[in-house]
This record gives sequence, C-alpha cells and structure tokens, in this order.
Amino acid sequence: MNTQAALIALLISSSFSSATLAETLTQPAPSLTLAAVSATDPNCRQTNRTVDVLSEASVSATSQTLATLAPETKVKITGVGSNGWVPISEPVAGFVIARHLTLCTPIATRPTFTQHPTLTNLTAGMCRQANLELAVRPRPAVGAEPRVGGLNQGMKMTLTGETVMDAESRLWLRISVPFAGWISGGQEGGTNVSLCS
Repeated sequence: MNTQAALIALLISSSFSSATLAETLTQPAPSLTLAAVSATDPNCRQTNRTVDVLSEASVSATSQTLATLAPETKVKITGVGSNGWVPISEPVAGFVIARHLTLCTPIATRPTFTQHPTLTNLTAGMCRQANLELAVRPRPAVGAEPRVGGLNQGMKMTLTGETVMDAESRLWLRISVPFAGWISGGQEGGTNVSLCS
C-alpha cells in the first residue's frame, strides 16, 4: 500500500472528516504577548532558530504546539530537562528542544562618557593650550595623513567650534590657528588641552 492510500484509509477509519483534519492542520499557533526575560537572569536562554513550544516533552500526537518563537527570542528555563527537552516558563510555559537554545547574549551598553571641563564650551574663537605634543591631522581620525602640523606642549590654539566623537570616545577638535586641522582633545574623560592662561 502506498503512502497516499494509507493516509486515505486512515482518514476513512478515523472519526476526523477531511474538512476537520484540514482545519486542524492549517490553524496557526496562538499569538502571544512575549514577557521580557532579562539577559542577566542565569535561567535566560535564547532560541538559535524558529522553535515550537509544546505542551509535553515530546512530539507525540497528544503534545500540542502552544507557540512558535522566532530566532533570538529570550526564554526562561525552569529546570535541566531530560531526553533532549527542557521546560520553560517564559514567554509561555511549555517544553522546547534543548539544542535549539543558547545562552542569552547580554545587551552591550556603552559606559557613560564624562566630559572633562576643558572640553566643554567649545565655541568658535575659544582658546585652548596643548598639555602635550599634539599632531594636527587633516581629518578626525587616528593616524590620518598627511599631518598638517604639530603643537608643542604649552602652545595655544584657536577652536572653530566643530567637534567629532569617534567610536573610541575620543573627542576631536577642529582648530584654525596656528594650523587648520584636527587635534585629539581627549578620550574617556581625560584631556589633551587646558584653558588658556
């Protein structure tokens, strides 16, 4: 007997009509409002693919699909599980296949940058003085070449009022005198310049 004939025989012998079976197979999993699971919770895991949450720790006919979770959805495990299944309590209580979970990835937060007092009120025409030897660059980037010039410790400069913060929290200051270009004003709360005396 081929597969199609076996399926037809099963339909005829069961109490399901074909309309009921088709309705059952096409019903979507219920939608749910996801609870927030903290990435710092030791029981936090996240899905590494689309995952079904089932009512039982098996794919048997009696186990129902309670929800379908998208990849990288955070869940809260409630035990170690067994036979490849692990119980979860959030965002919906049920069971998932353990291999489809990974440790939660914490959300990276950038530390708060505290600006040094000499790096505030950087309006056009303001004077600053170099605390150390500084390269004057053609653009606000470490190692940008060719160098426009250099400032010796104690030399005064005039600001244009234009600043740029780079990815490493380095504040670049555009100057007009004694050279037109960019200098590193400081990084992570430190400063390379001071108020003019």
